[in-house]
Amino acid sequence: MRLFANKLIVNTIVQIAGRLAGAVLVFVATLILASKLGSDEFGVYTHTVSLLTLFYSMTDLGMNTVFLHLMRHTTLSRFSPFLGLRVSLGVLLMALAIAVGRLGVFGPLAIGWVSLIVGAFSIISYAIFLTTGVIFQWIRRLDLQVASQTVGNLIGLLLLIFVVYVLPKSHLSGEQAIVILALSSFITALFSLRLIRLRGVETRVQINIELWKKIMFQSGLLGFALVCNNFYMRMGIFSLNSSHTSIEVGEYGLAFKFFEFA
Repeated sequence: MRLFANKLIVNTIVQIAGRLAGAVLVFVATLILASKLGSDEFGVYTHTVSLLTLFYSMTDLGMNTVFLHLMRHTTLSRFSPFLGLRVSLGVLLMALAIAVGRLGVFGPLAIGWVSLIVGAFSIISYAIFLTTGVIFQWIRRLDLQVASQTVGNLIGLLLLIFVVYVLPKSHLSGEQAIVILALSSFITALFSLRLIRLRGVETRVQINIELWKKIMFQSGLLGFALVCNNFYMRMGIFSLNSSHTSIEVGEYGLAFKFFEFA
């Protein structure tokens, strides 16, 4: 009992420190982006990220909670089919995000096809990162999940600094910023997968239709609530983009980042 309490305290402290460090890294990256992109390009970046993060929430749907409940009656061998579900869902949402972006459902998206596709890959990366979270919860090592996210954020910030301050005559654009975001998300997913492999967890992508149906059915209502909440938070940016300039969207996005950090 005492060992469990000590582990709980350590996990909590590390999570708080990690989340604070992650928030600082993201905030610093946002300040660099805002100063180097300018209001117009930062508006393009803000609108694109808002679109992508809307689909991030659709990869969640509260499925981790459902799967952890199912794991009480099974073993970690079910993790590979669960990973398969999340990756499949991520691929579908990636395609949907690209279609929505190009059709301008939430206002015209001022980035090219290639940048949108690369940025949309971050949806799959985020889905993988979320899925690894069930293992960290199962072994009571949430500090490792926070560590992988912090590493991804740090590398993303270092890439941004390299492009902005090291490369000669480099002019940062909103599309380049989206690519850096996607790379950071990809590194986070790879690092978290590596951590659970080191603990003997198989990470192959498998198909199990029956398990998929059970998880999707039980997570339906919670998932719908999460998506609605995320859409509500991003609605301001979508509304602005449909009726205002990218400069105004950028100014709103920067102010919103200050609010998120606080």
